[in-house]
Amino acid sequence: MVENLIDIDHEQLISLAGASRYVTKRFGDRRGGRPLNVSTIHRWVGRGLKGIHLESIQVGGTRFTSAEALHRFFERLAGRDPVVVRQTSASHMRRVAEAEKVLDKAGI
Repeated sequence: MVENLIDIDHEQLISLAGASRYVTKRFGDRRGGRPLNVSTIHRWVGRGLKGIHLESIQVGGTRFTSAEALHRFFERLAGRDPVVVRQTSASHMRRVAEAEKVLDKAGI
């Protein structure tokens, strides 16, 4: 799982639905006025985008992120943040393990 970098003492937590509204309000003009669907925020948290995940934290039954986490996410996507947190998928790890077995059998 992605390392949680949200500092709950210094960052204002917002729900994922609130994050959708925040991005729409902040960047809606770049999207032709179209609102950002909350499922996009969920996808950024879960699967990520280009190997980069949006930081989030679970509080009770609600998952939160922060405006600061959104800014870090966009900075990482733009390549301006040297700290890129990546998550390796289980299927990728299985393929790597299978490839290593094939190489071991071949003596490589």
